Amino acid sequence: NMMVAFYRESIKKRSQYISLSEAVLDIYKAPYTSFGDDLAKIYIGRKASDMSVRDTLLLRFQGGINGAL
Repeated sequence: NMMVAFYRESIKKRSQYISLSEAVLDIYKAPYTSFGDDLAKIYIGRKASDMSVRDTLLLRFQGGINGAL
């Protein structure tokens, strides 16, 4: 199955955004009857960061679209 999806990930500190990422994805879901992998391709994406709001400790989370597939 071929699908198109929208993905948004944001990081907030109190009421201010530190990072915002958005993307439109082409997703291919393999059938349950096969051992094939699901595939995701970024069609278009953008990212904005405001590092002036950062804390004394900067921590990066490892996430992304693979967790949702």
